[in-house]
Amino acid sequence: MEEKFIDTLKKRKVGMSLLVLQLVASVVAICIMANLHILSYGKVAIVVCAEAVLFGVVAYLHGGKKEKVSMIAKVLSVVLILGNVLVSFYCAEARGTIGKVTGNNVQIDRVSIYVLKDSNATTINDIADGTFGLLTIDSTDKIDETVATVNKNVNKEIKTTKYTDAVSVAKALYEKQADSIIMDDAYVSVIEEDNTYKDFSDKTKILSTYEHSTTLKNQNAVSDITDKSFSVFLSGNDTFGSIKTKSRCDVNMIVTVNPKTKQILLTSTPRDYYVPTTVSNGVRDKLTHAGNSGIECSTGTIENLYNIKINYYVKVNFTGFKEIVDALGGITVHSDLDFTSEQGPAFVKGDNKMNGKQALAFARERHAFKDQDLQRNKDQQYVVKGIVDKVCSPAILTKFTEVLKGVEGSIITNMPYDDIASFVQMQLNDNAKWDIISVGLTGTDATKTTFSMPHKKAYVMIPDDNQVKNAKQLIEKVMAGEVFTDEEAKAFVKAKASPAPTATTAGN
Repeated sequence: MEEKFIDTLKKRKVGMSLLVLQLVASVVAICIMANLHILSYGKVAIVVCAEAVLFGVVAYLHGGKKEKVSMIAKVLSVVLILGNVLVSFYCAEARGTIGKVTGNNVQIDRVSIYVLKDSNATTINDIADGTFGLLTIDSTDKIDETVATVNKNVNKEIKTTKYTDAVSVAKALYEKQADSIIMDDAYVSVIEEDNTYKDFSDKTKILSTYEHSTTLKNQNAVSDITDKSFSVFLSGNDTFGSIKTKSRCDVNMIVTVNPKTKQILLTSTPRDYYVPTTVSNGVRDKLTHAGNSGIECSTGTIENLYNIKINYYVKVNFTGFKEIVDALGGITVHSDLDFTSEQGPAFVKGDNKMNGKQALAFARERHAFKDQDLQRNKDQQYVVKGIVDKVCSPAILTKFTEVLKGVEGSIITNMPYDDIASFVQMQLNDNAKWDIISVGLTGTDATKTTFSMPHKKAYVMIPDDNQVKNAKQLIEKVMAGEVFTDEEAKAFVKAKASPAPTATTAGN
C-alpha cells in the first residue's frame, strides 16, 4: 500500500513539485526564524513539529487517489509555500532592521566650510587665498583632516587661524577677520544661543561638507542582560535628520533596568546642569553641550557626574521620536497639568492618547511651565513610560514590522543585536509587567560663563550635590535588587541625608 501511495505521488508531477517547494520554504523559514534568536528553543521546536505535521498531511493528500483530494493538496501546498515565504521575508526584514539599529558604534562628524551668504564665493578655490578660521574646541583631528583635504584640493597650504570657542569663530567671520570658517556643524546651535549670532544659519552658506566616521568602543557591556542589571544612557538630540551626527542632547536620562525585579528606574538630569564635560579640561559647561562633542562625551560626562558606569547608550533624535510613536499606533501619556504646547497640541491633566506629533510636542514643551526644564524632564519620563508600556503589551506583535521601520535611521544603540533579541525573548516568555519609577534632579538657577561660551554669561543650573549623591545610591540599590515605589524613590533622592527607605530586597 505504501508503494502504491509513493507511485501515485510520483505520477503527480505538479503535486510533487509543490511538495518539494513546500519543504524547502518550510526549512528556510525555520532557519531564518531561529536566526532571529527571539523565539526560545522550545517555541522553535513547536514550529518545527507543526511544519512537519502539515507537511505529512499535505503529502498524504497529494498521494490520494481522488483528483479532488489532490487539488485540495495543491491549494494547501501553495498556501503553505506563500505563508512560509512571508514568514521568511518578515523575519529577514526584522533581523536586518534590528541589525542596523543595534551594535551601532559609529559616530559621524560633519565638518563644513562656512562663508557669509553675501560672499561671491561658490567654491573653495574662490577663497583659497583668504584666511580660514578653525574651531578647535574638540575633534581637532577631524579639523586637521579637513584642512589637509582642502590643501590637496586647492593645491596649496591654506592660511588658518585657530579659535577655541564657537562664538569667537562666528565673530571672526561676521567681522571679516576670517574669510571663511571650518567647524563641526554641531556647534551651530551653540553659536545661535548667543543673541548676537542667532541669525547665523540665515547669514551664512556652506561651500563644502566633509564627513568623518569614528568607531566607538564599549568597555562596559554586560554578559547577560536577562540575568544581570544594567544601565542605559538615553540621549535625546534636538535635531532632525541623521541620528549618527553630533548635536546638543536635550534629554539626558539614565535608564536602570533590573531584569529580576522587573523594575526600571528613570533618572533625568537637567540639560542646563553646570558640569565639567570630558573634553572641557575641568571647566564647567551646560550638560546639553556635551552632545556637540558626541555620544561618548555625553555618556562620559554623566558617568563622571554620578560616579557610575553606564553599560549602553540609546540615541534618538526628534525625527525618530515621532516615527516610533506613530509606528506603535500611538501611546497613552500622563500629564501633570492642563496646557497648550508652543507647537499647537493641547493636553489635559491626566491621561492623554497621543500620536507622534503630539508626543513630540509634549516632550519638547517647557515654556508653558513655571518649572520649565524640570517639568519637561518629568514629561519626557511620562513619554518613555508610555512607550515602554506599549512595547511590552501584546499589541506590539501586530505592529512589529511597522515599529522596526519607524526606528530605522532614527535611533541607534551600541547594545548588540543578540542582547536585545534575548531580552525580547525573555519578555515573550514571561510577559512580565514592568514597574517603572522615575526621579528628576534639581539645582540652583545661575548665570555663568561656560566652556562653550567663555566670553558671555548664560543661564545654567548649579547641581544639587546631595541629590546627585542620593540618585547615585538609588541607581545602585535598584541594580542590587531593592524594590521601591515611585514615591519612595522621589523622597530618597530629595532627602537631606540618605536614610534607607522602606524597601524589599529581591536579589540581583
